[in-house]
Amino acid sequence: MKTMLLPWMLCCAGACALAEPAISVTDLQPYNVKGLLGKPLGSRTIIAGRFTIAMLSNPLKVTEIDSTAVTNSIVISISGKVESKEIHLKKGVSYRFEGYESGEFGSAPGWLAPGAQQPFQFYSFFVVTKVLEQKQE
Repeated sequence: MKTMLLPWMLCCAGACALAEPAISVTDLQPYNVKGLLGKPLGSRTIIAGRFTIAMLSNPLKVTEIDSTAVTNSIVISISGKVESKEIHLKKGVSYRFEGYESGEFGSAPGWLAPGAQQPFQFYSFFVVTKVLEQKQE
């Protein structure tokens, strides 16, 4: 029995060593998880920016966060309804929104769609609660 147990243990240990580190979603509960905007998810935030081309739905290139200019490139999906209307960004228009950053795990997992361009991962998005400004550039 001992001769069978040792190879099994080594095999399992090797498989565990190759696995990526994992945390449970319950481990996140006592923490404020920071998003792309540098603030905890769900924090009231005012962002400014303009539509850009990206592999996201409704992408906004962020130029300001809470009236502070952004020095790095942040592109985030915009979602939400204001006065029962979906927000659809338009080229050549600059925006200022109040809302919060949220996110979800999405896309097909690797076992279901090997080689997918957008594999299963966490995606951030900004939920608009109020349109503060919208002007043609």
